[in-house]
Amino acid sequence: MSKLMEIVVKEGLDETSDIVREFMGCEVVAQEWATKAMTIVVTDEAQTEVMAKARRARLFLKDERVKMEKVRKELKADIVKQGRAIDGIARHLKSLIEPAEKHLLEQENFIKIREAQRLDDLHLERSAILLKLGVDIHLYDLREMAVDTFDSLVKSTKESNRLKQEEAERLKAERVAENKAAAEEAERAKLENIRLKEEAKVRDDELAKAQQEKAESDRRADNAEESKAQAATEQKEAILSVSEQLLIARRAITNISQSTGGPNHACDYCMDVDSIANKAIVQIGGWLE
Repeated sequence: MSKLMEIVVKEGLDETSDIVREFMGCEVVAQEWATKAMTIVVTDEAQTEVMAKARRARLFLKDERVKMEKVRKELKADIVKQGRAIDGIARHLKSLIEPAEKHLLEQENFIKIREAQRLDDLHLERSAILLKLGVDIHLYDLREMAVDTFDSLVKSTKESNRLKQEEAERLKAERVAENKAAAEEAERAKLENIRLKEEAKVRDDELAKAQQEKAESDRRADNAEESKAQAATEQKEAILSVSEQLLIARRAITNISQSTGGPNHACDYCMDVDSIANKAIVQIGGWLE
C-alpha cells in the first residue's frame, strides 16, 4: 500500500473519491522522480549535457508540482464551499431546534427552576438584611441556611450591635467628660497662674515701695546726721569763739588788775569777771569733750 493510500485509509476517505483519483497520478510521478532525480549528478564543468538534462527534469517536476497545487486548491475550494453550506444549514436547523429544546427543558425542570428562583430571591432578601447590620454575607450560605438559624443570626447580630453601640456611646461620654475636665483644669490652672502672677506683682511692687521708702528714710537719716553734725560743728565753732573772747577778756582783766597796783572796787569787779570767765572756760571745755 502506497503512502498516499495509507493517509486515505487513516483519514477515513473513500478510496474511489475524486480526491484519491486526482492525487494518485501525482504520487506516481513524484515517486518516480524522487529516485530518478538523485541519479543526475554533475561532477565537472564540461558535463553541460548533464546540466541541460537536470534543467529539463527540474522544469518537468515544477510543472507537475504546479499542476498538483492547482488540483489541491480546486478540490479544497469545493470542500470549503461545501463546509460553509453545511455550517449554514446546521445553524439554521439549530436556530429552530434550540429554542424549542430550551422551552421543553424549562417545562421539564419547572420545579427546579422555581426553587432556584425562590432561593435566589431568599438570598437577596437575607443579604439586604445582613448588610444593613454590617455582616459579611460571604461567610454564610444564605440560600441553604435554615429559617431558625437565620433568625438567630439576625437576633444575635442586633444584640451584638446594640452592645457595641452602648459601649461606643459610653466611651464617647467618657472622652467628652475627660475633655471637659481637662478643659476645666486648664482654665483653673490658667486662672491660678494669673492670680499667682498678680500676687507676685503686688509683692514685687510692695517690696520695691518698701525699698524705695527705706532708701528715702536712709537718705533723710543721712541728711539729719549731716545736719546734726553741721549744727554740732557750728556750735563748737560758736563756743570756741566765745571761749576765745572770754580768754581775751580774762587776759584784759588780768592786765587791768596788774596795772592798778592793788585791790580796789574796780579790781574786785574784775576779779568777779575773771572768776566767771574761768568757770565758763571750764564749762566750755566740758562741752567740747
